[in-house]
Amino acid sequence: MLVVTVIASIWFLLLLFLCFSQLQYLKSFKAEEPKLWQEAVGNGTGKFPIVYFSAKANGLLKQTNNQQLKALSSKQQRAKYLFTGYVLLVIVLSTVYFYA
Repeated sequence: MLVVTVIASIWFLLLLFLCFSQLQYLKSFKAEEPKLWQEAVGNGTGKFPIVYFSAKANGLLKQTNNQQLKALSSKQQRAKYLFTGYVLLVIVLSTVYFYA
């Protein structure tokens, strides 16, 4: 039971880190580059998930020259990789443990 609690706690913390870094990046982008932001969201409502899942919008968001936004973007990418890597590691180790 302790192992499950530790695994779930780490998962939750990584998920929070991912969500907050994504939100911080998108809020900063909206404030720093309003023209690119408006072009990225188009005629939509301007909500963050639309930008997050749109390939065209992600391409537009990478066109900035602002160093602060680039740093936030790399932090957000690192959070994505950490979360995805952890989930895959838990899946692989669980499979090995239960089927080996």
